[in-house]
Amino acid sequence: MKIIMVHGKLQSGKDTFFKLAKVNFIDSKIKVKRFSFADALKRIASEFGWDGTKIGDGRWFLIDTGQILRGDYILKEICEKYNHNKTLNYQYIIDKSGKKTTRKSYNIVDLYKTLTNIFTPCKDFWSNIVCCQIMNSNCDYAIITDFRFQNEYYTMLKYFISTDIYKLNITRNTVISEFVNDTSENDIKGIESYNTIENNGTIDDYMYKVEDLFNTLH
Repeated sequence: MKIIMVHGKLQSGKDTFFKLAKVNFIDSKIKVKRFSFADALKRIASEFGWDGTKIGDGRWFLIDTGQILRGDYILKEICEKYNHNKTLNYQYIIDKSGKKTTRKSYNIVDLYKTLTNIFTPCKDFWSNIVCCQIMNSNCDYAIITDFRFQNEYYTMLKYFISTDIYKLNITRNTVISEFVNDTSENDIKGIESYNTIENNGTIDDYMYKVEDLFNTLH
């Protein structure tokens, strides 16, 4: 089995890469299967109030759920005295950089409390789920279509010591997302080099590049 971890900005063509990979092997016995760290995230987020959208606060709800269970957020509490003997307790969330985090359409403190009351946050929370899925998949190529964090790669290395693991970056000259500076879009910049496919042409151009890649790997 070979594992391909695909990274790319929003709408760069990550899921399309998987679809073209399936087409590439359609006449062979090689099994290609898609995996996504976000699949479990979306399932859990839906159970706790996600509206199903990936824009505005819908996307932030996914990001918050993901990072709460990765252990990236911390709950803080301030106790302030007022009116002599009375106190005011104020709770808020900070991220790893120490920045206070709030949302307009939902209470992130309530979301934090609800999730951590049920699950134990862990840096590898989402990657552990995908690793277990791949181990039980019986496929020749496991393609992960949303590689975003360094620890996801290092968790794969721990689970699959003797497996070839490839890191692939898909680039496309599209409109820059409002989330381009989000941690989830930039964390793997510190990881060692990986292959790159530029997806700026037609779908046929993209297909040729996908075929060339698998000719190299196969």
